[in-house]
Amino acid sequence: MQLILSAQAKKQIIRQVILPNSLPEILTGIRIAIGVCWGTLVAAEMLAGTTGIGFVENVARKQSDYEIIWMTILLLGLLGLLFDMIMCWVITRSIPWRGKG
Repeated sequence: MQLILSAQAKKQIIRQVILPNSLPEILTGIRIAIGVCWGTLVAAEMLAGTTGIGFVENVARKQSDYEIIWMTILLLGLLGLLFDMIMCWVITRSIPWRGKG
């Protein structure tokens, strides 16, 4: 026997069942993608950039300016941590039922 649902019922199932169940994985994927994008951005700045933290680090490395090298490494790490903490906060606020099942 086949169950026939109206368009209203299909929208309700998507909005109240499918989306809440898939949202944790979607936001976790976004969190991972932000980390990968951050690393790619820094690598691109180091290789071919003319501005940015990666470019400054590359110039300091060529001049053996270790104070600037350590500061850029620290700044890159802190910014990456900040992005991750913001995404964790967004996940916690938008999905209060995550991990409760």
